[in-house]
Amino acid sequence: MQKDTSRPDFMHEMLLMIIPLVTPYITGYIQKYIGRIQSGERD
Repeated sequence: MQKDTSRPDFMHEMLLMIIPLVTPYITGYIQKYIGRIQSGERD
């Protein structure tokens, strides 16, 4: 049963490490997407 508890902890640690690395990429993608929508509305 100890292995079952250690695995979610490992996944949680991985998420805490990955999220800060992925956030700027996701934010940039969303900004580009919103920019396309806004520029499309202006035309």
